[in-house]
Amino acid sequence: MDFGHTPGSGDFFVYYLHPRWFRYSPPPVHHGDGMTLSMADGHAEYWKWKGRETVAGLPRKPLPVHGLSIERLEGDHEPRTEDGLYDLQWLQKATWGRLGYPLDEEP
Repeated sequence: MDFGHTPGSGDFFVYYLHPRWFRYSPPPVHHGDGMTLSMADGHAEYWKWKGRETVAGLPRKPLPVHGLSIERLEGDHEPRTEDGLYDLQWLQKATWGRLGYPLDEEP
């Protein structure tokens, strides 16, 4: 499924309807321990990833782009730990304002 994302463009996409990371440029792949997210209303938040799975456990593979090698996920990834799911859901809520799926969907 292509959402018009250009690998290596510096942006990211986070799903609304599913508890999983999108394969191209999920923030934990490029922002190891945490990230600062700026919001449309002008405020910004620093978020430190809680899950070891988020920091080191996402399955990665190199993707050559314009002569550079960046990393992406091997495919969309559903968190397998409670902390990993917490990290993903924090970003989904920050991006979309809420989750687009019921909370009973566990990894």
